[in-house]
Amino acid sequence: MSIANMQVAWAGALLIAAFGVPLAFAISGIGAWWAYAAGATHLITYLIAFPWVYLAAFIAAMLLSFKF
Repeated sequence: MSIANMQVAWAGALLIAAFGVPLAFAISGIGAWWAYAAGATHLITYLIAFPWVYLAAFIAAMLLSFKF
């Protein structure tokens, strides 16, 4: 699987989204830690779930971009 070899119009957007996956996990982890420290425990579930939802959407977009 390589975004560089894709011949679709949104290959550039997929490349940018690929860099967003680790950033989503890092920022979400820091955000969950901060929310816990601030006592906003109702936000922790959303902050932990967000990068997994983003990753699933990214994988779905990658799979839809391949020509079978």
